[in-house]
Amino acid sequence: MAIKTFVASEVLTAADTNTYLANSGLVYVKGQTIGTGVSSQVITSCFSATYDAYRVVITNMTMSSTAYGTSVLAKMHTGSAAASSGYNYGIAQVDMAAGTVSANKQISGTNGVFIGGGTGDKFGTAFDVINPFIATHTLFPVISVTADTSGYSGSGAGMHQISTAYSSLQILVSAGTMTGGTIIVYGYRYGTT
Repeated sequence: MAIKTFVASEVLTAADTNTYLANSGLVYVKGQTIGTGVSSQVITSCFSATYDAYRVVITNMTMSSTAYGTSVLAKMHTGSAAASSGYNYGIAQVDMAAGTVSANKQISGTNGVFIGGGTGDKFGTAFDVINPFIATHTLFPVISVTADTSGYSGSGAGMHQISTAYSSLQILVSAGTMTGGTIIVYGYRYGTT
């Protein structure tokens, strides 16, 4: 879409607003607080035909497990059941304290797509989800992996290779429980040229 440059004292019309301000960017879809002492949280009805691509942001989540290697995973969900197979991902991790790089990969896993890990307080991460509501493979092309007190960070990508449309998303931990924090889902709005 072309960018319009407005000049001083020019009138901003409704048509300009609709065309130039409403046709691009992230649009808030849904926010949900994570429960207390839960092993998973389902964000229902967060995907629809309105958007083909989404951004999911998780902030300020606390995990009960202090064991190194506790994973946070994302699963596609119909609203009544989670998809439990067909996940693949590859994550390159950096140990921030040692400065070393390692890989954390899963092929055809049943647990979901790895979106981060940690050992306690204030977990946060962000990832994209493409085509969740279309009966095709769902892509996770950008995953920003964070790990709180364990000192790891990294990035990667993943996919769910089942051609089904999903309306919801499940976030879960591999051990223990999670408490608090927020899961926010945004839709990528795109303009026309």
